[in-house]
Amino acid sequence: MSHKGKWSGRLAYFYYISGSAYYLSHWFLTFGGASFLAGSISFYYGVPLLGAILLILSLFAIVFGISFLRKMANARYRSHNPGLHVESIKIDYKVIDDQNCDYTRHVKVKSLFPVEHYQALFNWTGQGDAIAIGLDGVDHTKILKHLGTVDDICRVHFGQPLAKGKIYNFAYKLELREATKPIRPFLGYTVDVRLEKLILRVQLPTNRKYNQYKRQMFISLKDNLHLWEEIVPIEDHQYNLEWIIPHAGRYYYRLSW
Repeated sequence: MSHKGKWSGRLAYFYYISGSAYYLSHWFLTFGGASFLAGSISFYYGVPLLGAILLILSLFAIVFGISFLRKMANARYRSHNPGLHVESIKIDYKVIDDQNCDYTRHVKVKSLFPVEHYQALFNWTGQGDAIAIGLDGVDHTKILKHLGTVDDICRVHFGQPLAKGKIYNFAYKLELREATKPIRPFLGYTVDVRLEKLILRVQLPTNRKYNQYKRQMFISLKDNLHLWEEIVPIEDHQYNLEWIIPHAGRYYYRLSW
């Protein structure tokens, strides 16, 4: 995160650091394997105390590594795209006026097994009609109701199944029109499975003046527990906002103006 931002407290920073460790499972497994090998060599050369310490360390490291891998696998399995490893997402959000906007998502995925579509939840505060349009790499799109929630699902069909291990880039657009309520001034995204990069970009109407915008990170959208915030000034005649987030963890990110 940017050094100019502020954490809501020490516990928030500790939570973020501990959450980052969630993705270090391969380091735990590597350390565990190396410790096991070193411990075995120590026993072979007649240093049992050192060997026992190293074997105990290897056991703990391997258990932690496997535990984190299981958590990652469960998070992906519970997501809307269990067959895809989503590597990066770029969102372009164009605010036309208080009742109309365009939402374009560019996605890079890797297929874990043959899969024919990608799907994502969405809702917008205007509560009007949405039209889904396939852009690059998309055969057709479909909007479905997410039962029991206020969200909808945009399903993006690739046209044919992606082969296992295939890297695929695609984009689709949601045209949100004739809102029944004023559009609230923010763009948010919840990361369910860690991304290599998340980019949020907003294009604002040019007939208004803006002073600043906020970049915020929350534990989740539902809990609304604030972790981190950065206030960024907006210069005169600046209507494009951007937030580039490398290694985006499982948090809710919001850009508001």
